[in-house]
Amino acid sequence: MSARARKPKPMRIAPGILLDLASASKATPAELAAYLKKSEGTLANWRSQGKGPRWTKPGGSILYDWADVDEWLKSQPAGGEGVRRGVA
Repeated sequence: MSARARKPKPMRIAPGILLDLASASKATPAELAAYLKKSEGTLANWRSQGKGPRWTKPGGSILYDWADVDEWLKSQPAGGEGVRRGVA
């Protein structure tokens, strides 16, 4: 018997922004900022510094692929006791 993949439910990430990951493969900076709970300015800074998830600019509009966002999030260090702290 094979396991069926669960279809993610749409979620409200900010007032007026409903995110449906099942049907959307790309995110605008506004959608990603709301999802990550960061400002669009932070995303712009990350782009200029070469940080953050991969992005593309087809036709002049910045877009993030949700698969790239997921990959980037998984690559980020987790917090808590397991995080190494710098020694002064």
